[in-house]
Amino acid sequence: MSNNVILFDIDYTLFNTELYRELVFHQLHAFFPESVNFNEIATEAYAKIRETGWFEIPKFTTELLTHFSKTVDKKLLEDVWKDKAILGKALYPEAIDVLTSLSKSHATLGIFSSGFLDFQKAKIVPLGHLFAEEHLHIHILKDEKMPEIIKKYQGKKIILIDDYIPVIEKAKKADPHITTIWIKRGKLADKVAPTADFPPDFIIENLKGLIPIVEKELPGVSI
Repeated sequence: MSNNVILFDIDYTLFNTELYRELVFHQLHAFFPESVNFNEIATEAYAKIRETGWFEIPKFTTELLTHFSKTVDKKLLEDVWKDKAILGKALYPEAIDVLTSLSKSHATLGIFSSGFLDFQKAKIVPLGHLFAEEHLHIHILKDEKMPEIIKKYQGKKIILIDDYIPVIEKAKKADPHITTIWIKRGKLADKVAPTADFPPDFIIENLKGLIPIVEKELPGVSI
């Protein structure tokens, strides 16, 4: 393992979750063509599931079907969420090129994400070859695992990229030597902003902005 570690969140960092839902809803609508307000129904079903915890495909499908009299095979509906074409389109356009470049720098690339393991791993299938299994840190509540993750990389230079300010703030408090990067995009970008008490080390709006930061922060790295 390299002495340099770069940890990525998934949703709104590598993966455009909002676009993903739009693409899935569009394909699901084809099963219920008679529904003129399908997106509204699907959005409400999604919100209802998220109210009670992390999103789960089976729960969403069950909730969605309560709104229609038409019988549809649940597996067909659930498989739409796993459609590789949709998953590929939902990656941010620059993600593959940037992470491929970073992998050539010999830095260890890892994931630090909240959610269900299989669901989150599906989102990064096109990037899977760039991450060793031992560096995939995916937990329902990743904040609770932060001390454990930091300990794993003790003595190494860590860069953490996330779209959610409280996560990188907590990481910085746990280890002041971590370089924190806020990627300002996604649904939380306008809702949770940096405070005077905690400015991230860097702010970017696109993963391409990560390259010069890595070259500056990681000794001996040239990309």
